[in-house]
Amino acid sequence: MNSHQPHPQPPRKKRTGLKVTLGVVGALAVFWGIGTAVGDNSDDSDAKKPDKQEAAPKDSDSPTEPAASSPANPSASSSPDKPRLTAKAASNKLADATGVTTLGNPADNTGFCEGDKDHPGCRQLITTDTVSIYEFPSVKVADHWTETMRKTNKSWRQVDRFALAWNSRDQALTSKERRDELTGALKQLLQ
Repeated sequence: MNSHQPHPQPPRKKRTGLKVTLGVVGALAVFWGIGTAVGDNSDDSDAKKPDKQEAAPKDSDSPTEPAASSPANPSASSSPDKPRLTAKAASNKLADATGVTTLGNPADNTGFCEGDKDHPGCRQLITTDTVSIYEFPSVKVADHWTETMRKTNKSWRQVDRFALAWNSRDQALTSKERRDELTGALKQLLQ
């Protein structure tokens, strides 16, 4: 007789790698969104408000689109062929204008910038290691968002229908001089 009996095999565990990966990605997305929404509370009281001017609404997702010049949109070019600046294009142009190749790891995080029926969200949100660039459909919407966000994060600066913010830990390290340089360069790009 065989006194040695085989040990029963433990039940095989289901593979959960995909679930774990999706959970980690979801948690990072939530963390990033909270960091962007809450931001730092550093005081950037030298921020200046732009002239209140309405911009024409965007109809496409292209990086640039033709601008329409009208009394309601005096900041648009008088030439209908001049492309309208988007947050993505602004990110690239701000890097060029400030003498760097990139503002650092640009990412489209527009999904974290949703609004509601009374207060529309942004058209595009590009986050980089240096700054977050919010593009809004109009100056009025940008003004609302900037005023609201500055209640908890004084770093927000509005430039026409755009807002620049320094929300993340890396962005908070951006010096006041660099913030002034980026704000001034964006103003120049919009002229």
